[in-house]
Amino acid sequence: MFLLTTVLAASSLAVPFVAQQKDTCGAAALAMVMRYWNEDVSHDDLARSLVEPELHGVAGSRLAEFARGRGLEAIAYRGDMANLRDYVGKGRPLIVAWDAGRGRYHDVVVVGLDDERGAVLVHDPAVGASRPIRAAAFEKRWAGAGYWTLLVTRAAGAAPPSRYDELMSLGMAAGRSGRYAEAAKYLQRAIALAPSRSEARVELAGVRFLQRKYEAAAAGFASSLFYQPDSYAREMLAASLHLAGHTEDALKEWNRLGQPRLERVQLNGLRHTRDRVVRHELKLAEEGVMDLGDYRQTRLRLEELGIFDRIVLRPELKGEGRVDLEVDLAERHGFGDLRQVGASSAVYALRKKIVLRYFNLAGEAVNLGVDYKWQKTQPHLRGSIEWPRPFGIPANLHLEALRARPSYDLGEAFRLSTRGVDLSLRRVVGPGSVAEVGWRVRDRTFSLARPDAPDGVISGYQLGLDHRLVDRRRHRLDTALRFFQAARPLGSQLSYPLGQARLRYHGYIALPDGKPITRSMLTAQLMLGRGGHGTPLDEMFAPGAASEMDYPLRGHYQKHDGILGRTPIGQGLDLLNVELRQRVVDGHLFQLGAVAFYDGAHLDLTAQGGSRTLHDVGVGLRLATRGMVLRLDYGQSLSGDGKNAWTAGMGQVF
Repeated sequence: MFLLTTVLAASSLAVPFVAQQKDTCGAAALAMVMRYWNEDVSHDDLARSLVEPELHGVAGSRLAEFARGRGLEAIAYRGDMANLRDYVGKGRPLIVAWDAGRGRYHDVVVVGLDDERGAVLVHDPAVGASRPIRAAAFEKRWAGAGYWTLLVTRAAGAAPPSRYDELMSLGMAAGRSGRYAEAAKYLQRAIALAPSRSEARVELAGVRFLQRKYEAAAAGFASSLFYQPDSYAREMLAASLHLAGHTEDALKEWNRLGQPRLERVQLNGLRHTRDRVVRHELKLAEEGVMDLGDYRQTRLRLEELGIFDRIVLRPELKGEGRVDLEVDLAERHGFGDLRQVGASSAVYALRKKIVLRYFNLAGEAVNLGVDYKWQKTQPHLRGSIEWPRPFGIPANLHLEALRARPSYDLGEAFRLSTRGVDLSLRRVVGPGSVAEVGWRVRDRTFSLARPDAPDGVISGYQLGLDHRLVDRRRHRLDTALRFFQAARPLGSQLSYPLGQARLRYHGYIALPDGKPITRSMLTAQLMLGRGGHGTPLDEMFAPGAASEMDYPLRGHYQKHDGILGRTPIGQGLDLLNVELRQRVVDGHLFQLGAVAFYDGAHLDLTAQGGSRTLHDVGVGLRLATRGMVLRLDYGQSLSGDGKNAWTAGMGQVF
């Protein structure tokens, strides 16, 4: 049953009032206006035909479609106060939507204006007839719904040219027949005729969706929401963003509708880690709404465990506002991966570097690592322990021991012996941000007494903050800040305090013809410190140069036919890459190199020069399939020491 009242007032139109039931404000508003135009309609019939329970209301486009089906003209557009005054003054009531809070909208009928009180008179189906609302408050709530307005009238002159409806019909018919390009042309012409009407925009976005052009579909649904708040368009916007790979943006739109509901969480890639360890870190509960904040928090908690090299959260649409979540994880190596560890160590051995790491992937004990590098001038041994969340502390405890004995030739040979220990706590503090606090000790002993290389122990605390920002186009910006403060009793000849700032940019740029894509990288590092006798400023951060700058430029171009294009090696590996690198270390070293990939062949060419004893010219060739790699390297010294080198080997790629 519904309440029907006729309101006769000098300041308002004689629009019959219809009270709403739950979620039927749109149906009640349309019933009022249609009765005003002498159309005999039942509120209950309208509610049964139009209300969608999952949307908690009626889509605005369906109100317009129903009115047109009864022979009335219906126009949805973005209104304003002047337009509203004009139509109501001419005896045409308007249905408007306003912001009801929590992402929901409410439909009312504007029946008059009271200039003396500065109010707008509305039939509010939830409250009553001819309700006066201050004009400023009305416009604020109206703006919250994008000024959505629906004009329903018998006056033919109020409608756009009939060509609009004709183009809409042609476009929808072509779309249903699978002629998407033809449908898009008709709908684009309809939009040009009536830019403020959202129906053609929604239909065109739907065509793009069927064409799997999800970026264009998302843009279309977003533009339709600008003119008309519509739950269907918002749900399709979320689906388009999700399929375009913008998961967080999709969740933001879904959450405005109280969606999506998470039905099941599937964990993939676990070989050693216990299932319950990972599920304990999930902030997303099955049978609940997958909230964007909980989605981000889940990723951070998994990163804090420190036992995964890759973490991918992938929602899978199930329809009707439901999703399953697949969590793809890549574990670090453990002793169970003997084949992979052996093959990886063999490949490293070709580079005169042997690495063996063991991680307890249960997530409940420590992770152990050993890194040993054998090279005549740069041998080192490094061991590490990583303990996720010790004693309930919300951070990872990291302990590392280092022993290195590099040798140098600066007029006469000398050797530097370095022993050190690092103890730190690391915590993920935000998306892409990691904070670190710890204590670092270095014991440095030189075989020759040099005034610029004092022996002694340096120890002190260090602070660090790393942040990575990645945008939708995969442009990436890495920043790193480090600060070290030496203990003062150690003597003024040692460097303290010491700061390091590092900035690295990775960019993807389309060339003018639109086909090649150039990947560029810029790295800059700045050291600031105070100390005596020329102590290397960055000794406490990374043994090596006091300052360095890299300017690599890398590019790739895909090509399907070539020298190796039809061979097993070349299939699926069509890539050409060229690199130009300049590296400045203490102003002494310059390196120019080129790296070329073509259908699976990897060719390295490098040239170096400086004051150190280096291989000044090198050439390498690497042929690779998806599983095997064959490597051949040759280096020749032009500095007079006669040390040429050949290296060859074969290994397995994982």
